[in-house]
Parts: sequence; structure tokens; C-alpha cells
Amino acid sequence: MFLLSLLVLGAHQQKHRQDTFQLSSLTWLSFSIWLLIGFVVYFVYGIWHSKENQRELPRLTATDSGLEEMVQALQPLSQAPA
Repeated sequence: MFLLSLLVLGAHQQKHRQDTFQLSSLTWLSFSIWLLIGFVVYFVYGIWHSKENQRELPRLTATDSGLEEMVQALQPLSQAPA
């Protein structure tokens, strides 16, 4: 059935005509400018409101333990300094 369909489509005479619908240069320029504005708005909004941008880095405060104490806490007991 598939091969028969291909044969019918291949035997069909196609009309070759020029498309009369064309856009002017000013229309293409306007479209390109608005497309660029849309991309800028989309990406600026996305970056500004992304979860990655809103994530805060952990900050050390006076109540946090020092780096040496943190490393000692993470080391297994068998490797703890004497």
C-alpha cells in the first residue's frame, strides 16, 4: 500500500508557480528588531528570576566554627590528630 501511494504521488503532475507573497525589507528589519528585543527581555528576565541567581552562598559568622574544627569534625575518628 505504501509503495502504491509513492507511485501515485510520483506520477502526479505538480504545478510550478512563483509565490507572490513577499515581505519588504522594512518588514524584515522591523521583525528582526522586535525579535531581538524579545530575546533580550526573555533572557534578562530569566537570568534575573532564576533560582540559581536567588541562591545565597553560605556565609561565615562569628558563631561558626573555624576551618580546622570543621575539618576535624569531618575526618573519621581513626584519622583524627592526636
